[in-house]
Amino acid sequence: MDRLGHLVGIMSKPAIQWPPPRHLWPAGFSVHRDGWAKSYRGKTVVVSGKRLGPAEVARRFQERCLLIDRGKPPVMPRGPSVTLRQLAGAFFADLERRARVQDISARHAENVISECRRFGKFIGGDKPIRNIGPAEFAAYHQRFISAKSSPYTVENIVRRIGQMFKWAVANDMLERVTFGTIWRPPPAKKRMAHRLRKEKTFAPEVIGQIYRAAPPMFRRWIELAICGGFTNSDLAGMTWSLFDGDVIDYRRRKSGEVRRVIPIPGEVLHRLKAFRNEAEPASADYADHVFLDHTGKPFDTVGRRSQSATEFARVMKAAGCHVKGRAFTGLRTTCFNELLYAPAIVRGLIIGRVPEGMSPLDWESYVERVDVEPVRAAVDAIWQKFRSLLSDVTPSVETVSLVKRRARTRSATRERKGS
Repeated sequence: MDRLGHLVGIMSKPAIQWPPPRHLWPAGFSVHRDGWAKSYRGKTVVVSGKRLGPAEVARRFQERCLLIDRGKPPVMPRGPSVTLRQLAGAFFADLERRARVQDISARHAENVISECRRFGKFIGGDKPIRNIGPAEFAAYHQRFISAKSSPYTVENIVRRIGQMFKWAVANDMLERVTFGTIWRPPPAKKRMAHRLRKEKTFAPEVIGQIYRAAPPMFRRWIELAICGGFTNSDLAGMTWSLFDGDVIDYRRRKSGEVRRVIPIPGEVLHRLKAFRNEAEPASADYADHVFLDHTGKPFDTVGRRSQSATEFARVMKAAGCHVKGRAFTGLRTTCFNELLYAPAIVRGLIIGRVPEGMSPLDWESYVERVDVEPVRAAVDAIWQKFRSLLSDVTPSVETVSLVKRRARTRSATRERKGS
């Protein structure tokens, strides 16, 4: 009996204090009887294990969130009388599910849903999908696609709506779909010809003009776009976790991104760290975001995808250099052109493209240890060329008045809603 008691004593774990001191709690979690708890999509997720460290608690929480996101597959309508509304409901549910588990981006799902809704409104939700064919697709094409439409616009419309009907065929809701000869994306040659007629690059003096008219946040965006080829989409989602000292490394994202390694010039990084957003983060989920709008939320989230593009267009108009068809992404084109004669690997790391002569498999799977010095030299050279144009001074009177007008407009809107 004494020996049994001795063995039990050896095998038992020492008691722990529960709950532990508040400063030891994993960030964002509350104490639960079995471990830690946190709400996700209206459900309380419990991570059992009182001895788990914060990193392990966060990892297990993410695993449980993924199971919630996968959810149940959408209900597939069946039979010869399936309507367009029924198809759209099941298709949208599947798109949203795929976006939650990151099979597709939330933005892609939103764009497809928006176009398909417009199609449904035009055709009529009660129409059986087996009765939708070349005549309906041609009518929609005639109504929403003009001869002046960009080939890229035409391609997006055709592919997004076509995706819904191909999904119906793949899920046995429809035996086959016939689009007709009119409903097809423009050939690649036509898209290329359209692109060659447009110049997206900003001239240096125009960049300086926009910069002087821009508020502080867009000044930081312009600096990063010129030096690192960032788009407004990149910057809207940029988090401090991407930074490793003065280097932005996109492989630090767990979801996986095209490899990009961009050393940020010291002056640009100093300005970035000194920048303060207009508002505090609207929730803990946004605490790590570098840039937030006046509501404390990231730019270009679901439901307002064109937010930063619209804001930047206002800045260009205030600067007196707005040109239709030219947007913030033109700064990435400017950066690329500055890198035309840089080594292919350096350009690939900054822009996020597979270098010439290297397979995508090698680039994505095997490139790990990167010598940042050649990349730093290329980025610093771009900064030195544009540095005199990007002097951080007080925004112009035109932009200050623009910001004030927008602030008054928001206040007036809130007052009208309140009344």
